[in-house]
Amino acid sequence: MYAIYKKYNRGFTIVELVIVIVVIAILATIATVSYNGVQRNALNAHKLSALADWRDLFQIYSSKHGGKFPIPGSPGAREYCLGRDFKYDACWNVYDVYGATGVKGSGPKTDEPVAYEDSSLMDQLGSVGSLPKPSTCIVAWYCPVGASDGVGPMVSYRADKPTVVWDFFLGGRCPGGLDTIWTDGNASTCALRVTTAAETTISNLISNPSFETSTSGWSTFNGATMALSNTQKANRNNSLKVVPSSSQVYSGVSYVTPGSIGSSYTFSAYVYSQSPQAINLAADALAVNTAKTIGPSWTYIYVTGIKQSNAPLYVRARDATGVPFFIDAVMLTETATASSYADGNTPGWKWNGTPDGSTSTGPAQ
Repeated sequence: MYAIYKKYNRGFTIVELVIVIVVIAILATIATVSYNGVQRNALNAHKLSALADWRDLFQIYSSKHGGKFPIPGSPGAREYCLGRDFKYDACWNVYDVYGATGVKGSGPKTDEPVAYEDSSLMDQLGSVGSLPKPSTCIVAWYCPVGASDGVGPMVSYRADKPTVVWDFFLGGRCPGGLDTIWTDGNASTCALRVTTAAETTISNLISNPSFETSTSGWSTFNGATMALSNTQKANRNNSLKVVPSSSQVYSGVSYVTPGSIGSSYTFSAYVYSQSPQAINLAADALAVNTAKTIGPSWTYIYVTGIKQSNAPLYVRARDATGVPFFIDAVMLTETATASSYADGNTPGWKWNGTPDGSTSTGPAQ
């Protein structure tokens, strides 16, 4: 009996302890890498959104001034800091990412600063909208000394016309829709093209966004049912009536996510509920979701993120209420900001296939 007791109550051997330590270290490394990836994606999504906001300001200005862009007050500069009230020399520490010849990919220069603060440029942009807040600094040689935040995105001017807005992103490649100017594998300089309003188009990637003729493309889950309805509508003649489960949470409808991994998308919809309840708009593919209390009036909801998988888009009741809700005017765009609803029946837009059964394209809102 004593021999048996010794056999089953001995301590760990050195080899066993080493194995346990190695396994713990591997698990800790995996957890750290996963956390860092989430942090990087969140930071890049914020920077992409800010970059798109600056691009939109230039294009809004152009649309309101006959296709002309704001003219900087500092002559001779190629790059301008986007924002105001930088710390001393913070803006001047940024260099021409296009190089002296303006050739894309020549990398950051270190011989003389060519970026400038320009209050006149900011005044002109501020006349058509609010200036976005600066994004977080992520590249050591780009940051002001001792500063925890950066100077925000930049704009490149060529021949009195803005060509791109750009900023630094974490990772060895730029998010979809951005040009890669420079990268060292750890961080990248990424640019978003600036065009006149007339040149800018976007697409609604939902092929059945207004539920005029069918429920095609949409599926139910967690005990929900769906049907076309003309009793409530936000756009044209019909909407999608969803009756969620009274016994299961997160019950509603889903849509397979189109688009490319790594690109930024905005998913939006108008929702109406017969009585107040929390409606969850989720895009697992974008790793984002939001819940909003919806009552008997049409309410706009949207989420924005970078596509990471082909998981579905969801519109669902957060709780097991069984209370019917209605969905209409759904939109998915390859943009970092929300757009006004549009489809092939919107003036200036066209269906890319069957009317009310295909994606649609038109001028950016």
